[in-house]
Amino acid sequence: MIRFWKISTCLITVLGGLAFAGISPTELAEYGSAVSVFVTKGVRDAIPESVELQRLGVILGKLEQQVGSQKQAVATAKVDLEDAESEFQMQELACTRLKGEMQQLRQLTQTSDAACVRTVGYRGVSSQDIRQALAARLQSWKQATERCSALQVALQQRRTAFERLEEQFSEWQSKRELLAQRMETLKIRQQTQTLAADTDTATIDDADLARATELADAVDRDLRIAEARQAIGLDPLDIIAEIPASADSDSLESEVDRILNGAG
Repeated sequence: MIRFWKISTCLITVLGGLAFAGISPTELAEYGSAVSVFVTKGVRDAIPESVELQRLGVILGKLEQQVGSQKQAVATAKVDLEDAESEFQMQELACTRLKGEMQQLRQLTQTSDAACVRTVGYRGVSSQDIRQALAARLQSWKQATERCSALQVALQQRRTAFERLEEQFSEWQSKRELLAQRMETLKIRQQTQTLAADTDTATIDDADLARATELADAVDRDLRIAEARQAIGLDPLDIIAEIPASADSDSLESEVDRILNGAG
């Protein structure tokens, strides 16, 4: 890291020198761009993976905070869609009601004489009044039908927008959860690499162990030699020095010969 900052400082110093050396602004800008790319790459390379993983955790935390606002947007769009559907249904009912009233008025115009006056409630209604009412209902029906068509188009657009929003939110949620799982996997991999690196760089002093092993080998060799010597048996000459010297060698030899010859 220190080496990188030294190089960066050196490069900036060189650029400063170029600025006073008659280099054109265009060339100086090109040098600046090259140094900027180098510095950026150096900074990124100098950042350890553990820091980048922590940064990823910060971003995931921000995404976690956005979940509430995302759900609020989807819920609001859903309620708006339901309101639009209710409004459209009410407008359809209004069109149906106006159409029914037109049918009733039309029947009255067909069965009534022009000079005939009908009583509706406490009011006398002439054929002209019926035609005027029919014309008013027709105008209202046209306006209601036009508004109903506009509401239907708006409803379809709102439904399409809601479905797209819901799909985007579901995809966003899936990607966020997948990213969280991926971060956990990366953490485990990074910890494994760190442990492996620490193990590789660890130094174990085995000097005492080597000396102890060498000493044990030497003792084992001496014991094996002693055991082999015992298995072979003693050399008769080894005990010559242990027997007292006898002045009468003839009697000694005669006694040995008797023993060896079985004379008892």
